[in-house]
Amino acid sequence: MAIFVVLLCIGVSIRISQSSTCHAQCDYDHVTARVDCSSRNLSCIPVNYPDSLVMDLSHNDISVLEPDDFSGTFTRLVELYLDYNNISDVTSLLDATGLGSLQRLSLQHNVISALQFSCSLNSLINISLDYNFLSGSFSFPRCTALEYLSANFNLVNGFSYYNLISAISLQFNEISSFRVTSTDVSTLLLDNNKIHRFSFTGNTLNLVSLSHNKLTTLTLTVLSLYELNIANNEFKDIQSVDVRQSGGNNLKKLDISSNSFDSLIQPDWAEGLQILHADDNILANLSSTTLQGFSSLTELHLANNRLVFISTTALSQLTKLRSLYLDGNALTSFLGGVFLNQTDLVEISITNNQLSELHPDSFLGLDSLERLYLAGNRLVYAHSELFRQMPDLTTMDVSNNELEVFDIRNCSRLRNLTNLMLANNSISNISLILGHCENLVVLDLSFNQIQVVPCESLKEGNRALSRLELEGNPLHCDCQSKFLWHWLRINPPSVRPRCQTFSFGEYI
Repeated sequence: MAIFVVLLCIGVSIRISQSSTCHAQCDYDHVTARVDCSSRNLSCIPVNYPDSLVMDLSHNDISVLEPDDFSGTFTRLVELYLDYNNISDVTSLLDATGLGSLQRLSLQHNVISALQFSCSLNSLINISLDYNFLSGSFSFPRCTALEYLSANFNLVNGFSYYNLISAISLQFNEISSFRVTSTDVSTLLLDNNKIHRFSFTGNTLNLVSLSHNKLTTLTLTVLSLYELNIANNEFKDIQSVDVRQSGGNNLKKLDISSNSFDSLIQPDWAEGLQILHADDNILANLSSTTLQGFSSLTELHLANNRLVFISTTALSQLTKLRSLYLDGNALTSFLGGVFLNQTDLVEISITNNQLSELHPDSFLGLDSLERLYLAGNRLVYAHSELFRQMPDLTTMDVSNNELEVFDIRNCSRLRNLTNLMLANNSISNISLILGHCENLVVLDLSFNQIQVVPCESLKEGNRALSRLELEGNPLHCDCQSKFLWHWLRINPPSVRPRCQTFSFGEYI
């Protein structure tokens, strides 16, 4: 009888153990060894896919991770996704000894409020903890191989400066001060915090991003730095940014947009800078001293400042410039010779300014220019001689101006032009435009004052043309318009134009 009772107890125990083991019917890819158990209302970790390399358990109802969930079951697992669950404690997961191959762990959108130092995941390289409830001072888990940690959108107001890793992302938190000495960090992303003081000492930094904070001063002492982003802060003087690079000036990209800079004289640490974003500051004029020293720039962004004037010597030192963006300023004209030293420039954007006239020598020197954007100005006339200076031009946008005449009859100087945008002007005569540029592919003349389209221009002079936009014009359609009707059937525009007056149909 006693033996029977013992056997009965053992059987009950076995049945309880078996019933508590988690199984689930998931999608398993035998080629990639990826198992998709997402969105199955699971509350446990299924053990019936022990050979999987990637397991997706996101969008479930898992709240507790048991110590035995990962013990010896998933020895091959490389990536584990537990996003969108209700997990609050990951102690048993970080201390698991049966996940020796795990390299990537994602725990986004859970309710984790703290992490411990200890970590037995010796192969873990990447961990993501975005959108949790981490608060107070944050501690980095001591995972031997950990290189990247992301804990964006939490409530962290500080963190332990010990055991820092190569790449750290703590964006959208509550950090107010940062003073660190570390030789390990190479990427530091701290955007959208409340940092007003920043000091860092270390070795090589690939990227430091501190946009949308409250910085007025910054100190970086490093061996070298490649990219620095301090946009949307409270800087007023470039001298309040102190960057010391003992290994030489290697900074290539700098973003100082949305501050209060009124001058951009190059500091010593920016020697060799190639890309400068200085949009949304308070620059009023560009003179010979405004951009003094930035001789290595290839890309310059000065949109949405207060520019009303550019002197003929303002860009004289920028001989390597390839892209220039001056959108959203108050420029009314250009003096001849402004671009005389920009022979490598391939793109200029001067949209949404107050340009009313372009002189024949406005773009003198731009022999390599390929893309010119002048939309949203007040241009009434563009001199035909203007285009002689830009033989490589492929794209020109002069839409949203006040043009009544646009003359490109002498298109020999625009042999590479393929895209011409002239929408939203007051052009009525398109005989000066259509039929002269044999390589033109796209011509947008929508919303002008065009009544008649000369069909012979389509037959002869624009053999490459495949899109002609005429929407919003007061077109007069008669029997002579039938060729245009057939042409638009073969080469349909984005919107079929309507006839204001017609003798054979309302639409062309």
